Amino acid sequence: MTESIGVAVNPAKEGADLKRAGALLALAGMGFLLVVTVLEGVYPGYSTHGNTISDLLAIGTTTSLIGEPLLFVVAVSWMAGAYYLFRSAGKRGSTVLYMLPGTGLLLAVLSPENVNVVIR
Repeated sequence: MTESIGVAVNPAKEGADLKRAGALLALAGMGFLLVVTVLEGVYPGYSTHGNTISDLLAIGTTTSLIGEPLLFVVAVSWMAGAYYLFRSAGKRGSTVLYMLPGTGLLLAVLSPENVNVVIR
């Protein structure tokens, strides 16, 4: 009697998860580059040498209304891609590494740089 431990119950589902992960991660990467490039062009007086990317999403700028929802979608799709990659591969270490950029982008979108929140 041979038992195989760790064999996928449904290999077709595992392949579908891997395709979803690849599509979501590719969409997130291309979306980030496209959104940042468009926002740099729209932002008045933006300089890649003198400004940071977080300046593009500062409250009160012309680009914050466009950039925040789009980059929120990019961050969520990045994290969903990492989740599907985890479901496919099951490796926690690589999942944490794939989740870091999406989590960082989500935190950057949800907390604008020019808003000071004081908790008392």
